[in-house]
Amino acid sequence: MKTEIDYTQVGKNKVEIDKLHAEVAELRSRLRRWIGSLGGLLGIVTAAVSVIVTSEHWSRISRDTATATTQLAADRTTLNADRAKLDAERAKFDADRAKVDLAEATEKKGKAEKQEQQANDRVKEAEKHFADLQSQAGAAEAALEEKGKQLKTKTDELNRVQSETAKLAASLRSQPGAHREAVTATALADSTRNLIDSEHRRLVEDNSRARLFFFVLDPEQRENAWKLEAPLRKADFYIGNVIVFGGKREETPVLRYFRDADKKEAEKLKDTLVSLGLKETRVSRVNDPESAGTGRKFQIWVRKENLQ
Repeated sequence: MKTEIDYTQVGKNKVEIDKLHAEVAELRSRLRRWIGSLGGLLGIVTAAVSVIVTSEHWSRISRDTATATTQLAADRTTLNADRAKLDAERAKFDADRAKVDLAEATEKKGKAEKQEQQANDRVKEAEKHFADLQSQAGAAEAALEEKGKQLKTKTDELNRVQSETAKLAASLRSQPGAHREAVTATALADSTRNLIDSEHRRLVEDNSRARLFFFVLDPEQRENAWKLEAPLRKADFYIGNVIVFGGKREETPVLRYFRDADKKEAEKLKDTLVSLGLKETRVSRVNDPESAGTGRKFQIWVRKENLQ
């Protein structure tokens, strides 16, 4: 059955309205597609802008990084240069300090060598002086021995003279008027013999006593040392000599002995010296010096204030 077309005015309007609705729907569909396309294009543009902005940002970052890298390299170069300069200055300072240390060490070494040389010279001088003193002591001993020999010779001569005097006296007694001269000659001979005998006994006693040598600093101490001779003789000692000898001394007197066999007698002598005023005397065993003799020989080394 065919649809009848309504060609009335109302029908026409309806058709027109339907067309308009269809066109509006079409326009809406196109608008949606256009908006969709525009949205996609806008996304693309936004993405492109974002890429451009990001690229510019990264470019700026790259430039800043490059600039910072360049500045860092420059700073590092400057730092290395400063460090090299500091190392050079430190090396120079170390070299200068080494020179100063070397100069000071050289100066100290020179002073030490000079002091050592002076000390060696003083030791040699002291050894020479001591050797001279020992030589003098030996000479004194030889002189004493020679004196004893001379005394023995005189004693023998006196015995001979006395014998001859006795013979002469006997001869004179047998002659008239000569008795007085004989008695006088005999008395003179006896007196001479007694004097020689006394000196001989003293020398024999001295030879039996231990010898003590004083070593003093000042010639004025000689007299004070010799004043001790009488009490020392009573203790079976005698003063061999008083010698002025310079050099350093210990605070207290030092009594030296040279043989182990003399130690006991050294202690006895020390006690005697202490009782005579040489307080705090110390005993010391030393090596036997040249020409020291056979023993029973002692030395007392004193400061000026020890013997006044």
